[in-house]
Amino acid sequence: MRSFALTDHPAFSTTTLPYFPEHVIFTSKVSDFVIPQHQCHHGLIYSLGGTFSFTLNGLTRMLEENKFLIVNGNSTFGLHVGSPVAQPMMLYFQSRTPALRAGGDAADWNLTERIYPATDVFKERIHVLASLPDSCSSFITMKADAVIRSILFEILSFNQYASNESMKLDVRKASTRQENYKRLAVVREWIEDNFNRTLTLDELAGIAAMNHQHFLRLFNKVFHKTPHQYIIDRRIAEAKQLLLDPGMVVADVCLAVGWDSLSTFSQLFKQRTGQTPGEYRKASGGDYIPE
Repeated sequence: MRSFALTDHPAFSTTTLPYFPEHVIFTSKVSDFVIPQHQCHHGLIYSLGGTFSFTLNGLTRMLEENKFLIVNGNSTFGLHVGSPVAQPMMLYFQSRTPALRAGGDAADWNLTERIYPATDVFKERIHVLASLPDSCSSFITMKADAVIRSILFEILSFNQYASNESMKLDVRKASTRQENYKRLAVVREWIEDNFNRTLTLDELAGIAAMNHQHFLRLFNKVFHKTPHQYIIDRRIAEAKQLLLDPGMVVADVCLAVGWDSLSTFSQLFKQRTGQTPGEYRKASGGDYIPE
């Protein structure tokens, strides 16, 4: 494994897949820094500190601290760090790694290409890699390879899960089924990033490049709920976390998760949890504040 400062990231081609003879890490604290969009290799992008934006296959999103993005070979990727300092870490896997080959061609991770929260175990692995010196020492090499193998194994398990999920779609042709699943997964990620604002069916179906009826049917097939229900559940999950903060009154929590009406928020919260927001806060160890 080789380690480089992020500022040493080469200017990759926009049309040719880069080749790595060994595992490579690019990381350092930067601000006002841009990596132009380029043809990407199999790997992952992790935030060791701060928040920064990235563009993946034309869609720009944010990557927060202790979250990571899996990138598929042949995807188009670019990165932008603004004025607050952040520390991206880009790990590219060795091109000859058997797990990255499939029948002589590059393995397809398109179903897995999304943002994931890092578990404590995953964080530990990443920080071990980031702390290893750039050395040809056999001990350092063996340690890095062991950690990277464990990360690859986890990514492959994600990919297998996504492949199994895509089988819920009643489409005979595998390529069509996987493309539909990937579009739905992109919509799900968009909801995760934007659940606290108004999201219309037009917008979500447009991101999936599907007509309304087809999108609703497939989304419900894969995620077992409509997009509207998914948004409500995501808002309620976020509200539960915010209610643990004694500095936020219930009305502020309501606005923060995307509702303008406190009565609507309280009603939906109680439907899904059996408690009002105030009762939930009290049961979780906070002070009860009448609503």
